[in-house]
Amino acid sequence: MNEIQLVHLETIEEEKLLRLMNHELVGKLMPLLKDGFSKENCKDADFTLVLHPDFWGWGFKIFNKIKTMAFNKMNLDSITILFPPSRTNIKAVTRFRFVNDGELDIAVKSF
Repeated sequence: MNEIQLVHLETIEEEKLLRLMNHELVGKLMPLLKDGFSKENCKDADFTLVLHPDFWGWGFKIFNKIKTMAFNKMNLDSITILFPPSRTNIKAVTRFRFVNDGELDIAVKSF
């Protein structure tokens, strides 16, 4: 698979989504999933990007696809990334010229 496709969440098979979101390595990077991910969690999402560990080296290609869609097709002014404090390696996003704009608390977790 060399082509990146952005698809609606509803087009992803529920079982595949559940396996991804409950993958041990993915869970370590997502503090809001401490109790696991269930079918009830599949119903709603903002724009969310969760990569299977097999694709963790694809950041640059994925970001370019998202950037093109956000600025050229959706006419957005900016893109915001929320990282938990446990995510200490943010070199990749600084290469894309993202800047730290502060912290936000969601469900008593800081991002």
